[in-house]
Amino acid sequence: MKDKIFKISLLVVILIPITSVLLIGLLDYRFDLPGVLKFLVSEQMLSSLALMLFTLTCLFICCHFKLRNHKIFTLRIEKLNKENDDKSRLINILSHDIREPIKTFETVLNASEKGYINNAEFINHSKYIKKKLGPVQVMVDELLYWSLDQLGGLKSNPFLVNIDREVDQILSQLEQSYKDKNIRIIKKIECNKAYVDPNHFKIIMRNIIHNSIKYSHENSIIYINSQIDINSVSISVLDFGKGMSSCQIGKILNRDVSFDTLGTGGEVGKGVGLAFCMHLLKMNNGQVKISSSKGEGTNFQIYFPIESHNIG
Repeated sequence: MKDKIFKISLLVVILIPITSVLLIGLLDYRFDLPGVLKFLVSEQMLSSLALMLFTLTCLFICCHFKLRNHKIFTLRIEKLNKENDDKSRLINILSHDIREPIKTFETVLNASEKGYINNAEFINHSKYIKKKLGPVQVMVDELLYWSLDQLGGLKSNPFLVNIDREVDQILSQLEQSYKDKNIRIIKKIECNKAYVDPNHFKIIMRNIIHNSIKYSHENSIIYINSQIDINSVSISVLDFGKGMSSCQIGKILNRDVSFDTLGTGGEVGKGVGLAFCMHLLKMNNGQVKISSSKGEGTNFQIYFPIESHNIG
């Protein structure tokens, strides 16, 4: 309704000066107005015309700000809707990934209590459950950090981190995952320090290495290297697995979690961990370069400062 009133008012303001000018011309032509009267009418019309132009200018400015504010409001609504969709999606992912191993554990315990399985079978099932619970524990830890971030309580507390030691700990946590695929990991750490929050570093590198394992083929190789790159340390994780399209790379860099990808062993990939890693990298003045080709593999190149003055 307001838009209709605005459009009608604008049309009236435009038509009034045009009609007035035409009316003066018609009167002059028809009645041959005296010079003084013609002057007075012309002066009056010029004043009216100036007023109308001023009004038009004001209306144009109001219209411009109205459209701009509407656009800003629409973008904010779209952003909030996307954030809500991402949170709902994350909750669904977590509920599925956490429920499955816990339900399996409960089933095995019930079967053992009722004597349906012997000790040897229980041990075999326990190994499987342990394998499934490992990533869940990591996921819960990362979920706590993500929750802190959503509440505005996540801060970066950087100091010098021993890259070689941290990567070894991560590989120890993921050992079962890459051994199941008979993947060989070759590590060459030339630069052994990075100025970064150690907990953030673990989350970032664990997610990237875990993704390389997830999308690598059996009996393949993953290279983990680090070297000095001007005033930063460059850490690369190179695999020869499924690879990604430029569209998928763009979604990761834009922290978009709206895609599903299965690993080479049927593992479910949702992009949630990598999306969070992009945020943690930004918090620690880190950068990432991703080069990948479908069917040829992926190279994640991560950059961290090596001195405290590089943290902004």
